[in-house]
Amino acid sequence: MSDEKSEALTRLEEEGELAADYLEELLDIADLDGDIEIGVENGRASIEIIADSNDDLERLVGEDG
Repeated sequence: MSDEKSEALTRLEEEGELAADYLEELLDIADLDGDIEIGVENGRASIEIIADSNDDLERLVGEDG
């Protein structure tokens, strides 16, 4: 992997970490359980919240999602 691509990947991973930290705080404030997975897809940081129960995610998203 070239240095330029490696640096871009590192920046995207750091961006994902920042977003994950924010979402983790949001989950804590809302008293919701969930795990956060970070990845890079199609040249963008990707964040996924995974919950044991859909009820937690429905509370986070709301009725009209």
